[in-house]
Amino acid sequence: MRWLCLLLVAVSCTKRTFQEEEIRPVLTETVEYYEGNPPLIFSGFSKAKQFINTSFRVGGMINFLPIKVGDRLQPGSVIAQLDQTDFYLRLQRAEATLEESQAEFRRASAQYKRIKTLYESESASRDELDTARAAFESAKALVEQSTSELDLARKEMSYTTLYAEQNQCEVSTKEVEVNENVEAGQTIATLTCGCILEVEVAVPESEIAKIEKGKEVTIYFNTLPGIAFAGRVEEVGVAAVAGATFPVTITLLEPDDRLRSGMAVKALIPRPAEEGQMIVVPLEAVGEDKEGNFVYIFDNGIAKKRKVEIGDLLPDGVVITSGLQPKEELIIAGLRYLYDGKKVKKLENTEAFKKKRT
Repeated sequence: MRWLCLLLVAVSCTKRTFQEEEIRPVLTETVEYYEGNPPLIFSGFSKAKQFINTSFRVGGMINFLPIKVGDRLQPGSVIAQLDQTDFYLRLQRAEATLEESQAEFRRASAQYKRIKTLYESESASRDELDTARAAFESAKALVEQSTSELDLARKEMSYTTLYAEQNQCEVSTKEVEVNENVEAGQTIATLTCGCILEVEVAVPESEIAKIEKGKEVTIYFNTLPGIAFAGRVEEVGVAAVAGATFPVTITLLEPDDRLRSGMAVKALIPRPAEEGQMIVVPLEAVGEDKEGNFVYIFDNGIAKKRKVEIGDLLPDGVVITSGLQPKEELIIAGLRYLYDGKKVKKLENTEAFKKKRT
């Protein structure tokens, strides 16, 4: 019985050893420099070239609000109107006050002329002349004051209606409703104006020196896959914002009715010419563990694990910034079955397998 147990243990160990020594087939690829100059890729959002927070110059109750979010407005379109009752009463009061002051001015002017004539003929005293002149000047000042008050009342009346003043404006938000009391300066609606959109992307500090004002850019909108839009770098941020990134503003060169403010985008910005030599590998060839990213190199039938640093994600794969050299043989499939030092063999009929993968 004892010899039977020993035999079973021996068979079990032999089986385990056989499993550990199993040579797995792997797909390999020779590392080469990437042909061409892959662009820098940054994410961001579109925005209108101009945002306008519309508001009244006077306070009151809104009694007319014809706009809806998404409306396109032309210059002169009414955005909102306040109840004009109190403003109309003030205007009438100012008009009446001006008429009274003008009548008083005419009376004082005639009196002053009469006293002045009598004074010149020595029929009126100096005191009478001074009193008439003072009354005339006071009436004149009152007319000027009443005229100013009437102008102000007219302006306040005009301020009760809020108009769109620019071309190519859309209602982005509506902040109030009819019958709501608002104060002077309170936002009534936000307009996005301008037929050309801008794109703002966040560029890491390691890449910001590569971005130049005036550089041509290709923009892709997530909602319109596969459609490229031309842009140009307009502003390059000089101060970092959240996450140690710098804002870069790009202007789209042509308008498009399908585009809206707030859409997610990707901007492809050409790299400097001196960065042409880069190593790009398939994404599935790169693994990740607690120590970072790694790849496996095929070395005389052995899979050797190697730490690498990755860069941008491109349509053709991921950029390897350090850890790989041209002419090395990279294992690009079957990573989950590998470990450092694992015996492997190249997969036969490699080209057919590659076509199947693609």
